[in-house]
Amino acid sequence: MNGPPPSSALLAALRELVAVVGRDGTFAWLGPRWEDELRTSRDHLMAQGWLWYLHPADRQAAQDALAHVDADGPAVRFEARWAHGDGHWVALSTVAVERDGSLVFATTPAVDHRKASIRLDRQLLLAESLMEMGSFYMDLRTMKVHWTPGMYALHKRDPGQPEPSGPEAIDAFHEEDRGRVGAAVMRCARAGVPMDFEARLVREDGEERRVRTVGAAEMAGGEVVGVFGVVHDVTDSAVRRTLASAEQLVYSAAHDLKQPVRTIRSYAQLLRAELGAPTERQGLWLDRIEEGCDRAAARIEGTLSLAKAGGARPVGPIALGRVLERVLEDLSEHIRETGAVVEVGELPTVVGEEAGLQQVFLNLLSNALRFRGDQPPRIQVTSEHRRGREVVWVADRGPGLPEDQTESIFKPFVRLDADAEGTGLGLAIVRRVLDGCGATVSGANRPDGGAVFTLRFRPG
Repeated sequence: MNGPPPSSALLAALRELVAVVGRDGTFAWLGPRWEDELRTSRDHLMAQGWLWYLHPADRQAAQDALAHVDADGPAVRFEARWAHGDGHWVALSTVAVERDGSLVFATTPAVDHRKASIRLDRQLLLAESLMEMGSFYMDLRTMKVHWTPGMYALHKRDPGQPEPSGPEAIDAFHEEDRGRVGAAVMRCARAGVPMDFEARLVREDGEERRVRTVGAAEMAGGEVVGVFGVVHDVTDSAVRRTLASAEQLVYSAAHDLKQPVRTIRSYAQLLRAELGAPTERQGLWLDRIEEGCDRAAARIEGTLSLAKAGGARPVGPIALGRVLERVLEDLSEHIRETGAVVEVGELPTVVGEEAGLQQVFLNLLSNALRFRGDQPPRIQVTSEHRRGREVVWVADRGPGLPEDQTESIFKPFVRLDADAEGTGLGLAIVRRVLDGCGATVSGANRPDGGAVFTLRFRPG
């Protein structure tokens, strides 16, 4: 393009966004109004180029239109959606001509589309705010991610911060969830498989939230060019979605089983009395009946406790130091018998329900006392404020956890030692109670031996 570009004063008076562009998708020169229209810096516009800013579904049509532009031909018009700095798309209408070997764009807002876009953006912002959700689009050609304001709010991230890349967005999830989140995104990006998963999102301030992500592939020319989706904060509804009706059924069934078990045990005792002096074999059979009834009764009581732990209870600020004092009082005799040393550091106030949290620490400390190895138990309860959460560790010097069971131990009726006494419900109750107050628990082995359970609470 010969001669200097038009003066800034002249361009400012024009309604159009004027630019000199390359057919390869670059900007050669930009008028001043582009920054205001797209809310993006001039440097970023020049670095990325005009084609990058077009919606992936509109790029091919724009390039096809420009293929018909030549020096002797008429101007060509095309409409496309352009990426806005606030995270949404704006519809712009562009007239392209060739002058002195260069393409010149004169771009204006597509009025009807612009009005509809403004209305939709306002509705989207309202819906995202009310439903604690956000949406995103990931351009697979650049691996850039476009966020709506709702996504910034979900992450507690300043909207003025740059949008993340694809890998950075995945890194925002809890380290234990990143693998399956990344796998779901890759399946969608490579094969167009829709996404629908729940995972723990770690906000900028360290708070963990459980979110559900539903997404799909953006197709162009038979290829996947992008991934778009909606992310919904389901933390507060997670407990309500634990199938309350099924829990009630479990509770009712367990309650109804108590009487038949009592009856069987009573008849075994009557039979023993009737026999007077049972033979050795008869005595062994009666012992096994009574022991089986005792185990069944213990499992029924554990099942009832598990069902109760899943029920909705009011939560509030709870001082964990006071909770541990009461738990240690309850376990004082067991601690004395085993010669255990229990060290409790300064503990925080957290969001929870007092009776439930007492059960949590009673179960964890009881396990540490029971699975102690050959040495007297040594148990440490410590805490630290970390990234917006109150983190509490319960560590012991016992035999540790099987490496392949650090997650399955929280399932009902799973026991660390099949030969040890117990119902296999203690850790399931721990997780159920903590789920009910928005907290989490995980188990791992200590490098120097023993197990450690990590509890993450909301500050009280």
